[in-house]
Amino acid sequence: MTKLPHLLLGALAITFAASAVPQARADNFPDRPIRLVVPFGVGGTSDIYARVISRIIEEKKILPQPVVVLNVPGAGSAVGTRQVKDAAADGYTLLFSHQAVITAGVMGLADFGPEELEPIAEFGRFCSVYAVAEASPYKTFGDLLAAGKKNPGSIRESTNIGSVIHFASLMLSDKTGLNPRYVRASATPERITHLLGGHAEVAVFSIAELGAVKDNGVRVILTMSPEPDRFAPNIPTARSLGYDTVFCVRNWIFAPKGTPAERVSAITGALRKVFDTPEMKQEFEKFSSEATLVVGTEFADLVASEAKSLRAMSNLVPK
Repeated sequence: MTKLPHLLLGALAITFAASAVPQARADNFPDRPIRLVVPFGVGGTSDIYARVISRIIEEKKILPQPVVVLNVPGAGSAVGTRQVKDAAADGYTLLFSHQAVITAGVMGLADFGPEELEPIAEFGRFCSVYAVAEASPYKTFGDLLAAGKKNPGSIRESTNIGSVIHFASLMLSDKTGLNPRYVRASATPERITHLLGGHAEVAVFSIAELGAVKDNGVRVILTMSPEPDRFAPNIPTARSLGYDTVFCVRNWIFAPKGTPAERVSAITGALRKVFDTPEMKQEFEKFSSEATLVVGTEFADLVASEAKSLRAMSNLVPK
């Protein structure tokens, strides 16, 4: 009889110790490197921004552990995104992507969407532009549209089928009736090569992409920013020409669904510190990007709004 209280006390002590372990780990987070998965190849804008964030975190000692960038391309970003979705929800695996977390599902490349991830933050955005070769006879978007309507199918557009830039083009085409013929391309250099080589008349780029490729030989004729883009002065917006088309590529960061709130808070806190550094501000300017930081419910609402808009385009997308 006298042993029972001691046994109970021992059991309670073990239970208390076990329950205290996760809290201790949470308080020390991170106590090992964080993986930041980029579901695209090396050298793209997502990869560049992820590496800038990683570098600033390490240089400024914003976190006690490094953030390691891992490129996991494939299936329109679905391979890398799934890897994050299926990872342990402990804050040590993050995704750095954009609206591809939505468009991969629309294209049938993924059977999940952003709803199955934990939203962390938007970290900068860069709006899309329509561009032609410098030597192109089309001086304005109006010239290009007139030619396309006069000779249907004559305008060829270089694009990565199913990518976010393809969706930007589909949005614009739906409003203007341009309906270009698509020439498959992958990364920015190939689209530029198609324009300069006469294999396509037009292509969609982001301002950030063109900012990263100096003396690229292309000329912007239209922007899809919500208001005149300070990185493309004197270039008309689609809205200013009467076409209600806005498309900006948004850097989005997610974690596996169910990541503890305190770890989400630690990650967003670190991102805010990175965002506030002069070095990050310089990088935004260097790549002609708008400095935006959106977190919490505002970010979750933004993702939901983008998902609704892009999924509504499913009937326009060739499968």
